Amino acid sequence: MTRTKQTARKSTGGAPRRKAVATKAEPETAAGVECVVSDSPAAEAKAKAILARDGVVHVKGLFRAEEIAAFGRAYDTCWSEAKTRLAAPGPWRRRLYARMDPRTAPYTKALYHGVPYKVLNRADEPASEAIRMGPGRYDFTQGMAATCLESDACLRPDFARRVLWPPTDGGQAGAPPESEWVSYAGGLPTEGANPAGKWHRDVYSLWEEAPISDGALPPFYYTMIVPLTQIRAEDGPTQFKLGTHRAAPEAFASAPIAAADLDVGDALLFDGSVLHRGGPRAKEAGARHALYVVHHKWWYSDDDLACPRYVRVEDLSAAEVADIEAADPALRVVRRWALPRLPRHAAAAAVGAAAALAAVAAVGLARAQGGN
Repeated sequence: MTRTKQTARKSTGGAPRRKAVATKAEPETAAGVECVVSDSPAAEAKAKAILARDGVVHVKGLFRAEEIAAFGRAYDTCWSEAKTRLAAPGPWRRRLYARMDPRTAPYTKALYHGVPYKVLNRADEPASEAIRMGPGRYDFTQGMAATCLESDACLRPDFARRVLWPPTDGGQAGAPPESEWVSYAGGLPTEGANPAGKWHRDVYSLWEEAPISDGALPPFYYTMIVPLTQIRAEDGPTQFKLGTHRAAPEAFASAPIAAADLDVGDALLFDGSVLHRGGPRAKEAGARHALYVVHHKWWYSDDDLACPRYVRVEDLSAAEVADIEAADPALRVVRRWALPRLPRHAAAAAVGAAAALAAVAAVGLARAQGGN
């Protein structure tokens, strides 16, 4: 998810990627991510077991209709503002990592290396950027921290809390397990048709100088996807390579692929180490919109821009920006209704001309009335 450093995020106290072996054909998508109904008997225990085994679980009916309606209104406001800022003047940039280790980078850094992004926040706002994952496909967080999307009802619903952080006897009184986790929300809009995204993990490798070897660690990063529109196969649902959160890279190519048909109110909970990607979207019209919620241990950070020796940033050329604006449905929608920006002297002249015309019209009207 977005690599922007998250500030003022909710905390009550608190990945590698590699190309599949080219000689092996990718397995067909499985029937679906295994599902539990949130209010069914023993649902939490089942969800926890599926999550540990597959790295992902589909939770049916996690949110009530009125909750989703409130989340949707807040999301629409945030995405509308994000699109306006994307269409406004300002540089588009890309990250270029100093090191791309072939054992780890294909499943982590490759997702963002050279990918266009734009900083959206103003100087007095929390850090926020929109990453352009493809035409009309974005990852953004703009404005969400000031809405209900930052509430416990959205970030930490009771069912998810009990699955991810079951109570322990050894915890300090008054400090539940989730107190060591940081949580924040973002958005995943996809407008128009799109090819499949890149297979990736949501976490960087903890040991870049060695092959992926963090599968034996306890989970330290979870993601929850909450659809705001119904998602079926033609909408490009998120695809997962089951079990890869605990597998060595040699097993990634043959891991079974699964996706899920999602209704509004459902959610996907998954380990940030499991391989996944945005599925291909066949629909030309309409859009697929989803929230995501990240939970990570307080000590984990993916703020790559904090280390200039690790990653450098360069501006896109004018030709590259023009290509984005011509191809991106989101920017076309905003720009269709935008008024042209005039130079200051031209704007002043236009205002003066309008005033002169108004005066002439007023005189003509007075004469006409006087003649009646």
